Amino acid sequence: MTVNVLASDASSTRCSLIKIVREDAEVFGVTDFDTDITYDGVTYVAASGYTPTDYEAKDDVSVSNADVEGLFDAAGIDKADAAAGLFDNAQIEIFLYDWDAGTLVRTLAKGWWGEVKLYNKRYVAEFRSLTQKMNNTLGRVIKPVCDAVFCDSRCTLDVAGFTLNGAIAAINSNFDFDISFSATNDIYRFGVITMTSGQNEQITKDIKQNIAGNIILYQPFPFTLAVNDRFSIVEGCDKTIGTCVARSNQDNFRGFPFVPSPDKAFKING
Repeated sequence: MTVNVLASDASSTRCSLIKIVREDAEVFGVTDFDTDITYDGVTYVAASGYTPTDYEAKDDVSVSNADVEGLFDAAGIDKADAAAGLFDNAQIEIFLYDWDAGTLVRTLAKGWWGEVKLYNKRYVAEFRSLTQKMNNTLGRVIKPVCDAVFCDSRCTLDVAGFTLNGAIAAINSNFDFDISFSATNDIYRFGVITMTSGQNEQITKDIKQNIAGNIILYQPFPFTLAVNDRFSIVEGCDKTIGTCVARSNQDNFRGFPFVPSPDKAFKING
């Protein structure tokens, strides 16, 4: 059975409230009512550009989602902050509120901040319900590549030995730039770079590739880079047994490179 619940009730005295709590405990509130509402110590800002879709609730464990258009502008959220990952894993609660009685009618849903998309120059934030976690893989999966995080406690390598500091030397874009030293091609592929000065200070991005001293990222830094901005950069790891051997760390390899794939294991010869 599927039940569709409008974020705003048909009753003229009811409206929706959306509460967003970032991991750093900063709280944002937005409502589709025509004036601000303060409830339980949180001020929910009135916003005409905010449009909640139906929230689809099901009686099984399938994932329930709702899209909220215009949430960024409505809640006063800086799009660059979202791009910088400040809202990653933020908790979201959706309430039905009776503004005339000043009481909460019910909690419609709880979940967290999901994917953000751009449609026709409008941002749509995806709400992911708690049942989304039922799709997450728990435990280890047998696969040929290592499932440890490079330089974590399972990998055991010391990240300091694979980290260098430098500065931006030239800029093509916020995801394509030159650094102040040269490097072996693709030694930083799958690695990370963290800015330690400038507008992007403390923001970390994944590296797609490097050709000598040129770095290309998967996603751009949200704020403008400047020549001489400082950074810390960590070498990458492709998770293969060959790379582990090259770094003399094969004893801590966490993959299963010699387990045959299902098509080979069940292949019938003859």
